[in-house]
Amino acid sequence: MNYKLAIMAWVIGTSLRADGLTDLKNTLEKLNNRQPIRAQVKAVSSSVATVDKKATQESGSMEVTVDHNSNGVRIQWTQDDMDRVRNESAQGLQNADLPNPLRGLMNSFNATTMDLLLAHSDDLLRTLSVSQLLNETPETRNGQALRKLKFKVNKPITEANRKSMKSYLDELTIWIDDSGLPVASEEKVELKGSRFLIGFESSSLVKRSFRRVGDRLIVTDNESVSSNAISIMGTNSNKSRFIVTVN
Repeated sequence: MNYKLAIMAWVIGTSLRADGLTDLKNTLEKLNNRQPIRAQVKAVSSSVATVDKKATQESGSMEVTVDHNSNGVRIQWTQDDMDRVRNESAQGLQNADLPNPLRGLMNSFNATTMDLLLAHSDDLLRTLSVSQLLNETPETRNGQALRKLKFKVNKPITEANRKSMKSYLDELTIWIDDSGLPVASEEKVELKGSRFLIGFESSSLVKRSFRRVGDRLIVTDNESVSSNAISIMGTNSNKSRFIVTVN
């Protein structure tokens, strides 16, 4: 009975306000990402590559300080991390089979990724501009009454890639509160295809949690899981996570 009353209350409430997509866009457009911000960004990654039934694993973590302001993006690494990367490179010259996750982690702290994490409203608006709303439903998440918006994302694909694909799926789910502010999102991408008689498959799932800081929408937690398989080469899977802390 309580569940039915909650649904009725949601239906009445939504009839008195704009639809979820309009609320979401209006909220994002008000966030202009101009307020200076300093954040601690931690990256954690792991990967498994399998070739000829032999698996190779590697993992690592690193944390940087990021300033995002009217002058652009400034990323600061500690001297200890610089030394760790140098040592990893030196060891790799002695043994090519040694894993080298730290250099990859350092490269992941690029300006594009930091902008996505600390000024996400712009990126989300661009994605919505090529997305089709499939449905809107009420959902309680971590004890909070939210609206769940599900989209089909129609990002452009080159003609060459289109010809090689057998199937392709890109779905985005966004949970918003009563004001239209995003609380969390999930984007799932799956594709299968073949080229030159070689089959391939790829999938990815990106989960994000959001927080408003001044005039910014920041990603507090960005977790990505991906896998790729090529019929004659093997498989690999990757997990990465960015955790953003703003004092």
